[in-house]
Amino acid sequence: MAKKMTFDDWDNIQKKAPARYYVQSEEDGKVRIVLDTEVVAVEKGDEDLVGNVWDKDWTKVEAKVLINGEPKVYSFGGVEWSFLRNFIGVCKKHGIKPEDMPGHVFDITKTGDWDYEIEYVGTDDGSGNTEPELSDDEYSDIVSAISDIKASSPELIKAPEKKGDFLKILMIKSRVKPSTTEKYLDRLCDEKIIEIDDNKVKVL
Repeated sequence: MAKKMTFDDWDNIQKKAPARYYVQSEEDGKVRIVLDTEVVAVEKGDEDLVGNVWDKDWTKVEAKVLINGEPKVYSFGGVEWSFLRNFIGVCKKHGIKPEDMPGHVFDITKTGDWDYEIEYVGTDDGSGNTEPELSDDEYSDIVSAISDIKASSPELIKAPEKKGDFLKILMIKSRVKPSTTEKYLDRLCDEKIIEIDDNKVKVL
């Protein structure tokens, strides 16, 4: 008898596909990657994560990842490239050790030939749900930014603003990324710093 396919069936089908090299381009926009392995350095003569022998004179860096549920081998470029240094910096900022990479989630955008924006999202629990990484320091920065705007530019937040506009105002005045502020909206509401109604934010 025919069997209805479930989400888990779809997930298993995707994960059984052979991993392929993935080199990110500017046209890809923001790409969310879920690390499936540790990040490895492949020297000349080594077998890479796809199973091919690397024959170049420079050391490449790669990891098995999931992109939209499909296995890929994500290229971090060369071991001395600025992209890898920036990625390491983001990992260190969030206390992620090399041996703990699997399960961590990043949003990566290539913005130029050698330029990338790297944002740590959180951890994936295996079901496709991502747990956001929260920080008391980040939250304090957001609360301080809101207080500064209330004191120096109260006209900007006098009336309720659409959520997207509120996030932009906060970014312009404090350089806090909208994606960062958005993680703490529930807490800001719980602590009566803001109020959200009909997708509009009112500063209390």
